Amino acid sequence: MKRVKIFFLVAASLAAVPVMTRPAVEEIIRSVFFNVDRMEKKTLFLSKDEIARVNSLAGGNLREASSLLTYYECRKGNELLGRAYIDTRTVRSRSQSLLVVVGTSCEVKNVTLLATGEPGEYEPLPGWLKIFTGRRLDEKLSIRGDVDAMTGATLTSDAVIKSVRWCLAVENVIHGCAGGRR
Repeated sequence: MKRVKIFFLVAASLAAVPVMTRPAVEEIIRSVFFNVDRMEKKTLFLSKDEIARVNSLAGGNLREASSLLTYYECRKGNELLGRAYIDTRTVRSRSQSLLVVVGTSCEVKNVTLLATGEPGEYEPLPGWLKIFTGRRLDEKLSIRGDVDAMTGATLTSDAVIKSVRWCLAVENVIHGCAGGRR
């Protein structure tokens, strides 16, 4: 009987612990493009040539295995406001998914952590992710450039930078900022 009481006390106390929730992709997009009235989820398969061009522009072999790309096209009426890319990659041995929102001038509008299997001390904080806002793809967008790594989380910092660089390179190559597919 005593064990049952202890079990219920522990279960009741755990139920009161707040669970970390993250905003949905659509909520994030609406916070960036407040006037968006249409978000269309798209899937794209990159050719080997496109992967090579994106990797070259991004500054290295940032993506090997998957040619699958998921993104949202964000519009107000017929006007394109930008695209929001979901990029998932492995950090250490765990997955990390980011939403990288890119404007029509190929600049980062927002970077948000969607999910991670990493311990909390390695999670990129929203304040640190804001350093990417307004950035374009150039040689300074790196830890060796002018992006400071998060203290104690260099691998996470590097993975975030690779995600941002990859998404900007895709926007450039596929959607036309640098003579893309169109």
